Amino acid sequence: MNLKEEVQKAEKEFLEKRTTFSKKDDAFLTNRLTFRNKMLGFLTADYYKRKKLFHEGHIYLAYAFQEWEFHRGSMEHPVWVLFSPSLSLQDNPEILEEIAKKIGDLKGKIEGLTKEENQLIHYVREPLSRPKYFEIPSSIEKRFPVYLSVTDWILTHISSFHLGYNLVVCAPNLSKEIFFLPEKFFPSSYKEGYLKGELLHYQKEKDND
Repeated sequence: MNLKEEVQKAEKEFLEKRTTFSKKDDAFLTNRLTFRNKMLGFLTADYYKRKKLFHEGHIYLAYAFQEWEFHRGSMEHPVWVLFSPSLSLQDNPEILEEIAKKIGDLKGKIEGLTKEENQLIHYVREPLSRPKYFEIPSSIEKRFPVYLSVTDWILTHISSFHLGYNLVVCAPNLSKEIFFLPEKFFPSSYKEGYLKGELLHYQKEKDND
């Protein structure tokens, strides 16, 4: 599967569909279909930018490498993801997975970490951390700007969620929140591969020769 092409396809289809979003669609996307969810985070600035995020944001490739389920059977829980607004990285999606592996190696270290690496590992180890656009230190990645954020998996958005490569909606100049692109907006070819587990790890596209 060509991940760059799938991101472009998802972007094109999503931008076309959002021109006709209804109030119900907005409530679904911003996770405000219930009174409880309407109240979550209502005191934060990003809460009031969520609708605009979906109406003005773009689709990016992300790599989800860790999740934390506080209660078994919960309908949503935090997920740690790596992503980059750099379009050039889409030509090298395996970089995100490589960074996740490097972070895993750093978690086992006690000494010899830089200040930035210590902060990164704190965010990864702490279940209640909510980093937003924390830039991965240059000691780990120098070629592209890559960020760590924690977002929520929401059952009503992606019932078949798994770690690995995912699509996220971002608007870096508008909001520090990111959201997983709901499954209902997956391009058909991407959804097929996602459900088959083909996006758990990077798989180089096979030549047609």
